[in-house]
This record gives sequence, structure tokens and C-alpha cells, in this order.
Amino acid sequence: MLREQLQFHWRSHILPVLAMVFLFSLTFSSVAMVSYGERAVALSARMSTPPSDFLVYIEVGTAAEMATALARNPNVDRVHVDAWRASEAISATGNVSMVLRNLPPEDLGTQELVRGEYPADPGHIAVTHQLANSLNVDVGSYITITGDLVAERYLISGIYAHSLFDNHLESAFEGLVFDAHPQYVAAYVDDSGQGGIEVTGTSAVNAQEVMDDILHLGNSVVIRSGERFDLIYDRQARALSAISVTVPWLIVTGFFVGTTVLFLGFVATQQRRLAEVRNLVSLGIKRRTLAYMHLAEIGVVSALSGVIGLALGLGISQVAVTVLSAVPGGTFMPPTLGAPVSAYVLGTLALTASVFIAAPLAAVVTGTTGQYHRRRFTILLVPLSVVLGALALYSTALIPLALPTLPPLPKQVGIVALISLLIVTGFTLGVVLAGAVTSRMTLGARTHLIPRSRVGLVRLLALLIMFLSAGVLATLHTTVDTLAHEDVSFEDRFDVSVRSRLGTFKLTDYQVGVVQEWDSADRTLPLRLVDTDLPADAAFQPGPIYAVDQAEAERYFGAPVDLDSRLLVPTGTTDIPATVSFQYHDSDTLQVAELSVVEAHVPVALVSMTDVPGLEIDEIWVRLAPSAFTTLSQTYPDFEDQLGKDAPYIRPVITLSLGDHKHQPLNIGLLAMVVQSSICAVLSFVAFVRVPRAFARHEFEDRTLRAIGLGSRRRQTRRLFDVSVSGFAMLIGGSIIGIAASWLILSDAGLMNLPLRIPWAVIGANAGIMMLACMTFGAISARADVAHATNGAS
Repeated sequence: MLREQLQFHWRSHILPVLAMVFLFSLTFSSVAMVSYGERAVALSARMSTPPSDFLVYIEVGTAAEMATALARNPNVDRVHVDAWRASEAISATGNVSMVLRNLPPEDLGTQELVRGEYPADPGHIAVTHQLANSLNVDVGSYITITGDLVAERYLISGIYAHSLFDNHLESAFEGLVFDAHPQYVAAYVDDSGQGGIEVTGTSAVNAQEVMDDILHLGNSVVIRSGERFDLIYDRQARALSAISVTVPWLIVTGFFVGTTVLFLGFVATQQRRLAEVRNLVSLGIKRRTLAYMHLAEIGVVSALSGVIGLALGLGISQVAVTVLSAVPGGTFMPPTLGAPVSAYVLGTLALTASVFIAAPLAAVVTGTTGQYHRRRFTILLVPLSVVLGALALYSTALIPLALPTLPPLPKQVGIVALISLLIVTGFTLGVVLAGAVTSRMTLGARTHLIPRSRVGLVRLLALLIMFLSAGVLATLHTTVDTLAHEDVSFEDRFDVSVRSRLGTFKLTDYQVGVVQEWDSADRTLPLRLVDTDLPADAAFQPGPIYAVDQAEAERYFGAPVDLDSRLLVPTGTTDIPATVSFQYHDSDTLQVAELSVVEAHVPVALVSMTDVPGLEIDEIWVRLAPSAFTTLSQTYPDFEDQLGKDAPYIRPVITLSLGDHKHQPLNIGLLAMVVQSSICAVLSFVAFVRVPRAFARHEFEDRTLRAIGLGSRRRQTRRLFDVSVSGFAMLIGGSIIGIAASWLILSDAGLMNLPLRIPWAVIGANAGIMMLACMTFGAISARADVAHATNGAS
């Protein structure tokens, strides 16, 4: 009997199956990919941490000198230099900027040779296959490496896979040499920088003695191996958080929309079965038996949907893993997905909960009689959908903001209520306009804001989901585009930093001029360290305070910076007082400053030069011009020499944090949000077109149109025109509301001084693709005969 049921009614289960497959695959793949990312980060951090007791970073002298001094220590068992320098590789076929490195030995497994052998003497070099392909060289070829005013000729002994380390330049172009060049400096670059000298003591006790000896030498930074692991893990975990922060949003909103679409599908399915149920009851079959039959049918369909959803989720996740492993720098990524048990459990729970919610609600809607019951149900369901939609828009905009603390709860409630009002207003206007356009159509399928029937309720909910999906897309694009162009987070604060060396206190006017006139410099920001008397044990610790010129800061960061009588402290600073009063030393005397304290998106604590005058420049941040990333090996040595010509004994410290700050990597989490919102919009359109056909009223109207002489083609054209106008109105209206919601949330986050950037082209492209998909489905659906579509059940 069950087999015959499924064979006879399989068309009515298409929409529920689509909703359940979407829900299961979304939940499974989201949890699985987060688990995969956590494994990849742990593996990457472990492989990036050399098996030594600690690493030494130096700022004075060369790596070779420091390594030689360390090797003389009787408590040292092993010393290995991990140094690098910007260089240029030249062959008979061309030249390319590259990084020359001396990496840990082969037994650490940090590289994977494609062919050949590791360098065995100072005249040999191993290069990445990208560099070899670019220069058209192979094992046995010779290349010349230039840099630091010297040129060296090397024999290529081996070719290895992409470097597993972050090189700050184009990491695909890298060379590995046998020993450290005398001019290498194992400098501490930044939190993500490589370099340094690996030191292993003869025992744990001796390692501590070696560390004490190095610290007494001065001019060095010593990091324990465990601290190195934590540092690398935290850095890479921040990249993972860009994905994982969207997972709860994906699962919750996916569950809400999936359950709603499943509810609409079950409404259509149960509506089509009413006549069948009456016939079976008239034949003497008990209602309990019919209930068991329907439960068995739902169980089989749900199980089948779960299997399909699992296969789809596994396929999508494995494709993502394959792509991630193949991209440059992806050799650290585990080759297999390794989905945890929680992914299977949560996927099953999401599907089961959705069915247990949607099926009874659908039974209530199809089983209730009378307009009073339907309106009471509508009064509960539609406002709930509006509030949940407002929460979805609010959380969508908060994800790219990445605020360390949320606003107070009353403020959150107020902004959600305001967005809900916008949704109601925009949705009402969209429905009215769509109804006005289609009012002359005699199809009789106009949507009413207060549903007069079950058909009207279904259409209203489907249009609302489509409206909210478009709003989510517009909110996401507007928020991300505004923040990306304004760089309000200031995460990449510099490419090059030049600061005075300890003991010299300030940069000379000559050195400041060299930095600002450097050909590779695009923007510079002079900073003056405010030597304050804030006690170290005070609760309020803003960190180093720098005085800057406001115009220079805004030009450097590319965003407004309000320093008018204010001390701006980085977000996340604790125990912030309303005002602060501190003493500081200017060039002559002891001064006092009293400023209001404001938390802001700044990299360090900043004050205006007008509030703390009389300070001299002791650090300059430099943003490189885009062209500098390919010519740095030529300009950097001369720049370094020029800085020391004024007085070599006070040569400043140069710190590099190379990487084009304007280039943003693809954010998989945000891409998943875009894809999910698009799928939700299309699924709601499917429900908007297909579900009403299950109702007798819709069939009666169709028969009436045929009775008055309208042919099949004219009916199909009118139906397609009606649903297309309604869908188009929802996408346009939702996009406008999403942009407005983005502006409200940015203002609520204290960023209203930023110019709102609306990526009309991107929003229009997404909405256009969704509308094209909807119209394609509508055109195909309009060709199906009503009686055939319902399989004769009505």
C-alpha cells in the first residue's frame, strides 16, 4: 500500500523533498566544514612550529653572527637559522621578484620535493615549481639571485611544492639555500612572520640557561616553542573565525526558511489528499489507519530526503576540501573531510525537528474551517515571520562588523523593532504595487495583506520569504562593501614600519624625509609616542599612546578619525573611564593632558597632536604603492642604506609586514550566506507558484477562465506574468529594505560617519540571477496542466 501511495503522489512531495534536502545538507556541511577548518588550523600550526626549545629574533647584527655566538655556548645542542631576504631571480628567459630562505632541514618535513634533491652545498638552491615555471628552468639549470647589492649564481638541485610558510611577498616565488647568507637578518617581522634562529638545548635545564644567556646579550626577542605554536594557531584561527562566525547564522536562518517552505509543501500535499481521505473514510477505513498511512509516507519521504541531503552535503564539502587543498598555500590542508559525528547528528535533528514542526502546522491549516480560525493562525504566524526576518537582517549586518561587544539589550530590541517596521512597510508597499499591476488580470490570484483563504496565506508567506531573502542579500553586500572600502577595522596597519632604536629616542628630520620620499611609499603616518605616567597596575591600560596629525591619520587609514579632545583606544580595551588625565614629557617640560576616552576601531591608542603638542616623531608607518610589491627587491636595499647615511650609529629599526592591504581573500562564510539567501528566495518562489494549485479555489478559477474562452497559452502567459511581477516586486522591495537596514545597523554601531557604499551592480546581479531562475521555473511550471500537476488527486 505504501508503495502505491508514493507512486501515485510522488509529484506532490517534490517541494517538501527539496526543502528537507536543503536543510539537511546545509546543516551537515556547515558543521563538517568548521570541524575540518579546526583540524587544518591545528595541523598547520603544528607543522609551522619547529621542534626546538625556542626561537630568537634579532634586530641588530646578522643571523650568521648571532648563530655563531649561540653555537659557542656549551649548553646548546643545535642551532638553525630560518632567515629570509627579498631578492630577484634571473635566468636566460626572464626575471622575477622572489624570497630567498634558509628553512629547517629536510627531516622536519616542511617541504615536499617535486623532483631533484635538497641543496647539499652553498652553491645549490631548491626553488618552488611556480618559480621554475616562470623562469623556464629545471633541475640542473643555473639562476642568478640578486639583492642587497650582491649577485650569486646557484645550481638548481631540486624543485619543491608551494612553500608552507607565509613569506609576505609573492610566496609562490621562493628559493631554499643551504646556509645562511652573512647579510641575512633573522628579524621579528610581525605575528605572522617567519625568520628567527631555532635553538635547542642539551637538556630542559640547559635550554633555560641558554635563554637567560641570550636575554643578557640584548637586542633580541626570545619566544618559546609553545608560545610560537599558540601565536601561529591564534593567527590562523582568526582566518577560520571569518567562516565559523557565519555558521550559526546559516543553520538558524536555514532552519527557519527550510521549515517554512516545508510547511507550505505539506499544506499543498495535505490539501490534495482531502478528497482522497473522504473517499477512503466512506469506504470504511478508519481515520487512525489513515493517519498511520500518512505518517509512514512522511517517514519514508523524510528518510529519503535525509539520504539525498547527506550525499549532497558530503559532495559539496568534499569539493570544497579539494579546492582548498589545491589553492596556493593549501598543502597544509588535510586531504579528507573527516566529518564528525556531530555533523550527522545535527543534520538528522534539524530534519526531524523541521518535520515535527511543519507537519502538525500544515494539518492545523488544512484542517481548520472558517475564516476566524485562519485569521487567528495568520495573526500568530505572519508577525512571527516578520520579527524573525528582522533578526536575520540584524545578525547578517553584525557578522562583517565583528564587534567585540554588542550594544545594550534595549538598544538591540529597539533596532530590531525598527527593522521590523521597515519590513512591514516595504512588504505592504510591494504587495500593493504588485497587486495594482496585476489588478486587470482575470486570473484571480491577487495576494491580500490579510489572507482571505488558505491560498492567500500560502502566497503571503512565500512572498515574505522571498522579500526577506532579498533583504538579507542587500544588507550583506552593503555592509561588507562599506566596511571594506573604508577599512574601519585598520587590521593591516602598515606594510613597513620605521622606528627609532632604543637609546636614540627620536627619528632625525633627515630620516623622516627619506621615509616620506621613498619611491615605494604610497602613504605614511608619522607617530609620536606619548611617554605618560599611567601606572602599570591601573585597571585602565590602553597600551602605547601615539600622537598623530588628524589629517594625516585620515589620509593614511582612508577613513574618518575623530581625535578632537579625545583619546581613542582600541576596541576590546577594558575598564575604560569617561575621561583620563595624564602627564607626559614634551621636548622641554612636563605637561598635563585631560581627554575624554572613546573606544574605536583603531590599531593603537591615538590622540591628536593639538592636544599633546611638542612631541617629536619616533615611528612612521608606511603603506606601499601597489607597484612596490614587484619592485621591492630593487628599492628596499637603497632605502635601507639611505636611512643610515645621516648617522649610521643611530640607524632606525625597519619592520616589514608585507601584504597588499587592499586585497581581500575570498570569504567562504560570506559566500555561503549569499548562496543560501539565493536558494531561499528561489524555494519561496517555487512554493508561490506550485502550492496554490493544490487548492480547489485555484482549480475553480482556472476552469472558469477556460469556460469564458481563454486558451491554454493565454492562461499560462497571464499566470507567468502575475507571478513574475510579484516576484520582481519582492526582490526590488527587499533589496531597498536591506540597504536601509544596513544603514541603521551601521549607525547603531557608531559608524554613521562612514559614507554608505551601495554596490548596486552586485546587488542587481544577484537579484537578476534569482529572478531569471524564478522566471525559468515559472515558465516550465506554467506549461503543466493543473489536473496533471495534482495527479488527479483533487
